[in-house]
Amino acid sequence: MRSTLRACVSALALAAVSLVVVPGSALAEPVPATDVEMAFPAGPPVDLVVDDARGLVYHASPTGLTVLDFDGTVQRTIAGSLPWRTLTMSADGSRLYATARWKNAIDVIDTATWELSTVRLPATHCLISAEFTGGLLWYSYFTCGNGKIGSLASYDPATGTVTESGLSAPAGNLTALPGRPDRLVQRDWNGEKQRLRIFDVSGAPREVAVSSFLTSHCGDVALIDGGERLALSCNRAYDLEIFDTATLTSTATKLTENHGGTLAVSPDGAYFAVGGPLNGPGTHVEIVKAADMSTVRIYDYPGAAGFYEHPMAWLGDGRLMTFHGSRLRLHLEPAKYITDTYAAALWKAVPYGEAAVLRGYVRGGPDRVRELTVTREDRLGRHPLGRLATGLQGGFEFTDAGAPVSGKATYTFDFAGDAYGTVASVSVTVATQAVPFDFNGDGIAEAVVGTPGEDDGSITDTGQVHVFPTTTAGVTAGGSLAFDQSWAGLVGDNAPGDRLGAATASGDFNGDGFADLAIGAPGKDAFGAADSGAVIVAYGSASGLTSAGSVMLTPDNAPGALTGHALAAADFNTDGIDELAVGAPGTGSGTVYLYTGNPSGLSNPHALYQSSDEIPGRGGGGNAFGWSLAAGRVQGPHVNPALAIGAPQDREDAERSTGSVTVLYGLPFLPGQTVSKAQRFTKETPGVPGTAGPHDPKTGDGADEFGLKVAIGDFNGDGDDDLAVSAPGTNVTSGGKKRADAGSVTVLYSDGYEIGTTGAKEVTQDTDGIVGLPYDNDFFGDNLATGDTNGDGADELAIFSYGDEYVTITPGATSGLAFTSTTAWTQDSPGIPGSHESGDKWGASLRFLTGAKPALLVGAPGEDDRQGAFTVVYIGPKGLTGDGARYFGEGTPGVPGEPENGDGFGTF
Repeated sequence: MRSTLRACVSALALAAVSLVVVPGSALAEPVPATDVEMAFPAGPPVDLVVDDARGLVYHASPTGLTVLDFDGTVQRTIAGSLPWRTLTMSADGSRLYATARWKNAIDVIDTATWELSTVRLPATHCLISAEFTGGLLWYSYFTCGNGKIGSLASYDPATGTVTESGLSAPAGNLTALPGRPDRLVQRDWNGEKQRLRIFDVSGAPREVAVSSFLTSHCGDVALIDGGERLALSCNRAYDLEIFDTATLTSTATKLTENHGGTLAVSPDGAYFAVGGPLNGPGTHVEIVKAADMSTVRIYDYPGAAGFYEHPMAWLGDGRLMTFHGSRLRLHLEPAKYITDTYAAALWKAVPYGEAAVLRGYVRGGPDRVRELTVTREDRLGRHPLGRLATGLQGGFEFTDAGAPVSGKATYTFDFAGDAYGTVASVSVTVATQAVPFDFNGDGIAEAVVGTPGEDDGSITDTGQVHVFPTTTAGVTAGGSLAFDQSWAGLVGDNAPGDRLGAATASGDFNGDGFADLAIGAPGKDAFGAADSGAVIVAYGSASGLTSAGSVMLTPDNAPGALTGHALAAADFNTDGIDELAVGAPGTGSGTVYLYTGNPSGLSNPHALYQSSDEIPGRGGGGNAFGWSLAAGRVQGPHVNPALAIGAPQDREDAERSTGSVTVLYGLPFLPGQTVSKAQRFTKETPGVPGTAGPHDPKTGDGADEFGLKVAIGDFNGDGDDDLAVSAPGTNVTSGGKKRADAGSVTVLYSDGYEIGTTGAKEVTQDTDGIVGLPYDNDFFGDNLATGDTNGDGADELAIFSYGDEYVTITPGATSGLAFTSTTAWTQDSPGIPGSHESGDKWGASLRFLTGAKPALLVGAPGEDDRQGAFTVVYIGPKGLTGDGARYFGEGTPGVPGEPENGDGFGTF
């Protein structure tokens, strides 16, 4: 490309004085979205001339001339009388000269009227190329009929005369530079032995310098640095080479990514655009910084026609125009490095209230600090988060510790561009996990209470669920919701013995930022099979729990499967959407169904059972695999959660019902997948304290039931969740006397990779520090729950003793659970409403409630002839406290429903 009306390349300065080879870029960079591409039916040009003063580009092809504006819009087309190959323009821009090879004529186009005329040359002058400089049209030619003899001549437009130079140099391609009318460069046109030649045309033309033989197939030449140097683009060896015009010796070279052939120089002379074919169908353009010959950016266009001699036009406004097959492209900021951006979340899903940490980089061009604008878009809208400065090499880390909003949030880092780099933007999405049971997304969990024995008229034990609103002041009955399967829009129908609400769990199963509710109805007759069981899922929304879109999960049609007896929710694949594990302990040896969460809700149940999917254990009838479930991050806070599954009737190890717990890691979600790792624990497992005791049903000595309840929590505050397993049927010897079914709890700690046995401890009421003494039928460990009651980062363990009807709280500590500091809570404890009565079963249900007013919910389903009640015991600055504790029953003002014996209100 030659720019005729602006001597704009004179600023170029190449400091290199010796041969320097600069390697090219290793990879093609992406084309910025701001670049423009359009169809161009005229195809690639054979030559281009830019008229910066008028904002026009003249595009020559063998069929004629196309005049474009700088935006690529065609302004005019002119059919040529010759198959034009080169264009050159008069100094004042009034005349455009179009030449054809081997012809002895030149077409002249008046740029004001677009009239075409023809200048006839001597019959022996077979023209190769022409260039206007110094007021004359210089052309190089062969002697017609003898392709080996060439020379240089000039045409004077003022007089119409042709003057031969008398030089005997071979014909070639000519190049001139506005502002240096004395300089004319020729690249020999034909043969393997090409040379560069410099002519002084200020007077009688004379050859002042000639180069050594060039590598064959060289393409464009451009005079630079005010004519003191020239750049040559070739398609072999050094693809870009710089010469001193005084001696035509090479001073610097550049190996471009692909062989070059065409060359364009930026208006300020600071950059080269080198074009050539890809190593396959397609074209390649590389932008090279003149000062150090480094690659600024690369454009690759696979599939477009390859070229060696299709020119490019570097426009006066700094844009670059290229042609690739039938496509025209305008590169808006070619002299800037393409900004390369990357960002990723340290964790793609974070618990509610935890900070989102994002890291990335913004690169391109010389090292420098860049300023980014940060925004977050979540379900509440778009929020500006301020500005962020990168490090010198472009790296950044951003922590959003602001008020969390559950659901997916997209963080966008915008770079406005600078003198070196293009505009760029990068986004990354992080899922903030909804607080379980927080159905309206305000960050405070609601209190969900089951009433599995609730009747609907004559329909006995169909079950009911209560949802109590929770505010910063705590749980309240005002506005509470009670529903059964007759709730308008809720899937299902009330039926006898469904026991809806026997188990509940919560997770965000569709990723909308609102917690959803899974409700077990283990007595439901699905598919006509008695007690096959079902789970109903109701979804959260901005207005709270809703019946709209609810679904019923009935994965098992076996009679007595008890599907929904146990539930656990967690984001097992860490995609920001929770999964649901459903226990069906009554089918065969027991089954756990794993439902995958996705934007449309739960789907694709995968059946997990012993002896399948790499799950250990011997399948057999009556193991009750799936009787209890718990989920937690055994391998750290940001690794896929593990699933603990209790099988309290498992008889494999001792050939009698002793119980087991299986811990699964890397759960399967796709066909053909299996769990990545599984552990099976019994009291016979090496390192697990205690032994599997005998039992005698004739004397009322029940099985140990190891795994009747499982709970997962971080008992030592190391960031890895640990495991507590109850065996309420354990016999305990105390004071020299065996106490049948006194009960025990086994604590196993995580080593960061899996549940281990180091530091494992079996706890009974005979353990130092545990309140009370073991007696027959205490069933210590009949229920478990974990939660942090004092904010030290280590979870406490709550244990219900069935026979004693109280709850013990053992604090967590850096060394593990501190059993010597255990406290006991009953309805007679200070501040706890009500009074301890036999049969209340205060603690038979336990659940820690998270949010602005954390609490321990203590269910008493046996209260008042099994009408049931629950107590909210709040967590204060120093731990669990009776201050402000509240008691709720169906007779409490504001609580819907009438209390009836056998309702079992207070089941979690």
